Amino acid sequence: MRLLLDTHAFAWALAKSSKLSPRVLDQITDPNNDVWVSAATIYELDYKRPVDAEIAVLPADLAAAGLRLGYRWLDIEPEHARIAANLDRSHKDPWDRLIAAQAVAESLDLVTKDTAMAGLGARVMW
Repeated sequence: MRLLLDTHAFAWALAKSSKLSPRVLDQITDPNNDVWVSAATIYELDYKRPVDAEIAVLPADLAAAGLRLGYRWLDIEPEHARIAANLDRSHKDPWDRLIAAQAVAESLDLVTKDTAMAGLGARVMW
């Protein structure tokens, strides 16, 4: 499988949180799966770090931490931005919109607990 972690899924994986479903934990630790994380996730987590205690304790170098878990980083491409700008406007979170657009553009299954992401056209799993 080719998976893209939503921001909370990545944060919970870093924290080894029990908030990850058993299915997700199996999929993101399966060496046969490609697990991606959006560059937007670093922006979102570092933006929220000063006001969120759970995020504050995550490693300072999120990129290196993701690589240590075997994840790959997905750059934000112009096509991702174009798709995100044209998604349904009922979902207002700009980070969610961008990550969903990346999942759609790159044919990745989006690992998220947020069921509203499916409304943006992404294939969602949890």
